[in-house]
Amino acid sequence: MGNTRLSYFHNGSGVEVLEENNYYPFGLKHEGYNQLSGNPGYQYKYNGKELQNETGMYDYGARFYMPDIGRWGVVDPLTEKMRKFSPYNYAWDNPIRFIDPDGMWPYPVITRSFAPFPTFGGGFSGDRRGYSTSQNVTSRLSHSYVMNTDNHTYTNYGASSSPSSHPYLGAATANNDVGTISNAVYTTNKDGSTTTSWTAKMAGSNPLTPGGLTPDIDVTTNFSLTENKAAGILGISVKQTGDAFPSAETMIGDTAGNQLMVGVSPAVGNPIVNLFGDNNRPMMSNNFTVTMDENGVFTGVQQGDKTYSVGDWNKMYESSNTVKIPEQQYLPDASGAPVPR
Repeated sequence: MGNTRLSYFHNGSGVEVLEENNYYPFGLKHEGYNQLSGNPGYQYKYNGKELQNETGMYDYGARFYMPDIGRWGVVDPLTEKMRKFSPYNYAWDNPIRFIDPDGMWPYPVITRSFAPFPTFGGGFSGDRRGYSTSQNVTSRLSHSYVMNTDNHTYTNYGASSSPSSHPYLGAATANNDVGTISNAVYTTNKDGSTTTSWTAKMAGSNPLTPGGLTPDIDVTTNFSLTENKAAGILGISVKQTGDAFPSAETMIGDTAGNQLMVGVSPAVGNPIVNLFGDNNRPMMSNNFTVTMDENGVFTGVQQGDKTYSVGDWNKMYESSNTVKIPEQQYLPDASGAPVPR
């Protein structure tokens, strides 16, 4: 979230810690154990915003935030559209998932690559799961960001991965995963709707194997959102390319924290064959319309002449096959995972 946790100074004989800050989720600083040496004077702290010592509030530019009660000092600009929430609420009362710089509607997006197998690639532990909208599952690689179509900004949280493990090599978590956003374009259409398009890329590799011999998982997603708040609709168009291994899932969230599947990609091939190189294999494409209520909560999905509830739409993807490999080319290993003959 951009929190400044540590301020330090090189004093000639080493590094001196000037100030340590630890925060509750809504931004109130912990008391009793934060280190302080002198007067560091650096005021950009929680979410990278400037703390006003006189009031204890943070200056977000458009308004001031009170971390002790988790509320803004003024009414939210979209209060009439979010009647389920307090007009002074911060980040829909969910600061772990959202940042709220100006009170507009953001759309959180997640793309995850995961190994559905118990083990794969020579005994490495897989994620042993199917497609899921749960936030409590493991992945080999995940890229999270929030796209704000109202003020034409985005917050990129970057890429991360769950720990990798092997019975002989131990366990480790990658620290060099990469997640980027580029080519962001915002346009206003004649009917009053807005279209936001961008390209998201993520790459990451197994931290337990030598760098030169470890290929990245590569995924590129071209996204387009066409939003019409007055009509309560959100058009989603997406095309995903990359290594096509392992499996992948992409989802988008609403203002209530509900997740909607955008699309899924089954694993094709194996890591030895598929991961080397920055590949551009087709993985997933989709085009559909989401209906929303006045609070920005997803209420359904329309695709062609069919209409789905959010739950039924997600189930359709969650029940899809996670692997697409010709059975005649592969035999299972001891765990049941497919490996080349």
